[in-house]
Amino acid sequence: MKAPVRVYGHLGELLQGRMGPGRPVALITLPSPALFLELLSADTAEHFLSTEQVKAVQQHCGRTEPAPFRLRTAMPIGAGAGASTAALLAIYRAFSPAPSLDDFSRMALALEGASDPLHVPEPERVLWASREGRVLAHLPPLPGLRIVGGFDGPGERTDPQDMNFPDIADLVAAWPAACESAAKIGDLVSRCSQRSMALRNKRGFDSLSAIAERYGALGVSIAHTGSARGFLMRPEADPAPLMAELTAVNFTYVHSFLIGGQHA
Repeated sequence: MKAPVRVYGHLGELLQGRMGPGRPVALITLPSPALFLELLSADTAEHFLSTEQVKAVQQHCGRTEPAPFRLRTAMPIGAGAGASTAALLAIYRAFSPAPSLDDFSRMALALEGASDPLHVPEPERVLWASREGRVLAHLPPLPGLRIVGGFDGPGERTDPQDMNFPDIADLVAAWPAACESAAKIGDLVSRCSQRSMALRNKRGFDSLSAIAERYGALGVSIAHTGSARGFLMRPEADPAPLMAELTAVNFTYVHSFLIGGQHA
């Protein structure tokens, strides 16, 4: 077993939805360097996965006898941070003799029916079919952005059979050209969040928009099946005032990071 193994999660998605009638659910993830879990050596098992999941991954990696380990989490579980995919990926990397992107994608899809692209280099630069475990398109680098966000309210487990997502084909088509402008990306992300929350009967977009306007944010991102919420700002923006407000209104795991531009 290779340990420790660290895997980073995400603060929900920049976009998520259907690519048109009868087309797959697709997403562009928002990876966060502040959300992660670590697999550590241990004498007894300590993690949030089922025994069956752990056994399946270890057997996939060629182990005939179970090996205990501990997962140290710095992210919420079941809240749109990618904890489930991250945990499977950590076990896979710890035990697989020859790990590969495609092999993990197939395994995760077989076990859970959906996955996040946490194993893909620069995951924010792919359009990912989460229910098919494959890259639909490669995307340009994001413009420089500062992200401020956290988690608002209880978690929500992803249902791989859930297809109740808005059509985002127009937003995806506009994405490559918009990557030249932080403001344009912010607008596309907000439009997707608004569509999704309206379709899924989730209240709160107006409140998020009001916070964004108060602090000069360019857009609002969400976990489309979770409680992650993010605010897209210009890279030079001071995150402290917005972080203080999110903490005051009971967001958890409040943090800020840079992405895109020279930070990609």
